[in-house]
Amino acid sequence: MKKRLYVHIGTHKTGTTSFQDSLGQNRATLAAQGFVPLSQTMREINGETWEDFNCVRLAHSVLRPGVATIARLAWGVYDAVPEKRRTDWAEMRRKAAAAEAAPNLILSAEALSFLRTEVEAAQVAQFFELIGREVVVIVAWRPEAEWRRSWQTQIDKEPWRRQQLAADPNLIPPDGDWYFDPPAIRAFWSRFGPLIEVDYDAAMAAEQNILPALYRAIGASTDELHLDVRHNTTERLPEEVVQPTPPRLSDIAPIRRLRRALGR
Repeated sequence: MKKRLYVHIGTHKTGTTSFQDSLGQNRATLAAQGFVPLSQTMREINGETWEDFNCVRLAHSVLRPGVATIARLAWGVYDAVPEKRRTDWAEMRRKAAAAEAAPNLILSAEALSFLRTEVEAAQVAQFFELIGREVVVIVAWRPEAEWRRSWQTQIDKEPWRRQQLAADPNLIPPDGDWYFDPPAIRAFWSRFGPLIEVDYDAAMAAEQNILPALYRAIGASTDELHLDVRHNTTERLPEEVVQPTPPRLSDIAPIRRLRRALGR
């Protein structure tokens, strides 16, 4: 049996943050089943580090310039430049090598669903060759109207995001019509391996939780997993249940300016 790399690409507003946090919380149980979640080491301004199971830097290391993701708007440090790409890829290669004995690796980053171009595809192929495993892609969908509304509402939570988008006509909005294009996403990712699709609405209707469906998609047993992990919820859930997690990179424009001033 070939060793696999399961690549979870979102899409946005389909339980991605909850899934990524659950990967961290369940990593010991998953490892016992033969699944090792990959993470990236994040460093705060004060020097503290923590492991993020949303591999956002990796996704941005290949994402074309101009796509104004929330991370780029907030921090301005996620540019796809060769130096950062080498650093991020080397980190992922080290962590994958450390888990060489595991039959399955899991990599999650919803920003991967932004990828469309042949240049990006060539770089993704180079990264997969570096990891050296069979690739299986996991993607979750919502009906387009709900997908649009939920993602646009998430962006609008911070008014300065729209202000920055309006101030620079060269920026590509992350919620433009170009993004809500399942055929384009399928065409991009199906070239790398099998594409397993999860119906968000069906999963929520059946279990009020997307996580069991995502874990079943990769072949993991959910019997001993902690699955009550929910973030960025809307009207679907009567209350938001949030488990303690390491601090996340903040979406605050002044901090973006501070990091630039510090050269970070």
